[in-house]
Amino acid sequence: AKRLGGAVGRIVCATNSNDVVHRTISRGDMSMRANQQTVSPAMDIQFAYNVERLLYFCSGGDATAVAALMATLEADRAVALPPPLLHAVQDTFVSCAVSDAQTLQTMREVWAADGYALDPHSAIGVHALDHVESVRAACEGGRGVCVL
Repeated sequence: AKRLGGAVGRIVCATNSNDVVHRTISRGDMSMRANQQTVSPAMDIQFAYNVERLLYFCSGGDATAVAALMATLEADRAVALPPPLLHAVQDTFVSCAVSDAQTLQTMREVWAADGYALDPHSAIGVHALDHVESVRAACEGGRGVCVL
């Protein structure tokens, strides 16, 4: 939507402790780690394949560069994004990782305040918006988009 001229500022990617998306966006660290069981099981993945698409668009469509990064990741289980690509990613995306304790606390807070039983996946996004400064800043003016 942003590439088509939509009113999108930055895109927020909030995830649980299986944080490869957050590490990739915040530090350029695409390394595979052991998958952890969490209270938000739909996010319990080791690698989000939409990251490859994100890299493709942020590289200006450089399929060769992205293929090389993905081949290194597959062979070595880790790859660091080159600084120009990391900066391009960070121009559009901001991210955070939310712990199980934070997720459950957010669910309790929403229940206490609104009587609404928030699911754990949505609680991650709510926590990100309510408690993570970089996420709040990205959403100022209503132009942020939260992606779980």
